[in-house]
Amino acid sequence: MLEVRRLRPGLRVSALDGRLTAAVVLNTTPSALELIDLWAEYALTPSLRLRAGQFKQPFTAYRMQSFTELAFVDWALVTRPFGGERQLGVELHDRGSGHATEFSVGLWHGSTARAAHGQGVAAVYAEPVENLSDLRALHAPDAPHPEVTGRFAWRSPRGAAVRVALGLSAAVDLRPVEAHDLRASVAPEVAVSAGPMRLELTGYLGLSDLVESRGVGLMGGVLAELQGHVGDRAVVALRYGRVQPSDALRGDARARTERLAREVTGDARTALLMRYTDAGQVRYEEELTVGTSVRLVGQWLRAQADFGWTRTARQWNDLDALRGRAQVQMVF
Repeated sequence: MLEVRRLRPGLRVSALDGRLTAAVVLNTTPSALELIDLWAEYALTPSLRLRAGQFKQPFTAYRMQSFTELAFVDWALVTRPFGGERQLGVELHDRGSGHATEFSVGLWHGSTARAAHGQGVAAVYAEPVENLSDLRALHAPDAPHPEVTGRFAWRSPRGAAVRVALGLSAAVDLRPVEAHDLRASVAPEVAVSAGPMRLELTGYLGLSDLVESRGVGLMGGVLAELQGHVGDRAVVALRYGRVQPSDALRGDARARTERLAREVTGDARTALLMRYTDAGQVRYEEELTVGTSVRLVGQWLRAQADFGWTRTARQWNDLDALRGRAQVQMVF
């Protein structure tokens, strides 16, 4: 299948000798018209900045990078449930300061503005996630349920033979939406680089309020990526990812479906059971993918390809699939 996956025109402006910057980015593929970013940022000091608007939450170094920097055609499966998607918010940060340490703290609307990532436990409960950034179907934002994020990172000095980066990201939703949002999530991360090789490891743990009983359900995840640079133009990489909800969380999703089914009869009950067929059915998802990225012309034209195996382990059977993808990416 051939498709235009991303087409993102943007505009960035600067004023007050660079102390004030702003950006707007759209997604304008044939199948979508979305607002991606719309934010303004002011430099309170040479290193400390305040940003407000719609932009990506700073949840893990992996998700904070641009898709143009990936060694693979697309993001790993861990980004679907765990944070790092665009939201309306305010953030204080010192990214790009050049210091060995960096931090950010943010206060957010609580609802992901785009449906692709940061879905929380919605898939466990078989609930859809609405794309609030769709410009073809404008509507008022949902009622806010404040979410607080924080991130701290440290990097070893430049020039070291072995370079190490450590990070810790956390998010807390003060009033999570039932059967959608994680109450809290945390993600420790480490990256080690030596010569042309780089190893990145990120763990994920999410806590979600159970709907049908008291208690907390867990969502775990792991992402491991090994990259090797071949000369100045090519990167070859191997990636493993896994996401696994706890038995308590899956059981709660099934119990919720059973309760909802008892409240209706006839055709309405049949339709409801079909809608929630997948509730609590997936025991875990995992992927193993090899990919390559080659710079063809400068920094603006790149070819990427990957081939991988995915497994969706369901309540009664496992679904295995092989997937091959290739794309050409232009960045201006």
